Amino acid sequence: MSGLIWALLGAFTLYVLQVFRGYLKKRNVSLTWYAWLSFIVWYALAIFTVDFVSLSLYEGEPQAAAIMGVVLGLVCLASLVGLRKMLKPAPVLSARRSKGGAGK
Repeated sequence: MSGLIWALLGAFTLYVLQVFRGYLKKRNVSLTWYAWLSFIVWYALAIFTVDFVSLSLYEGEPQAAAIMGVVLGLVCLASLVGLRKMLKPAPVLSARRSKGGAGK
């Protein structure tokens, strides 16, 4: 059963990466290496949160699942806000030129 869960998680991860890549292409956003790294870390934290909560519930520890679910969930939400700000494209500053030249 564990192998099936990891296989499904791998397929879901590939799907998320494809959707994320399509979103970036559609908006003409080019990410730096640290933006990609922060997205990967955030995704791993979100997967860890879901895994920890489900494993704790399976082991019969609902209190541990609730406490860590709330704590890690809040960390995931807070870091998602920062990640969204990082992914927002910067405004393009363009200098308008008049037909007569720069000084006129």
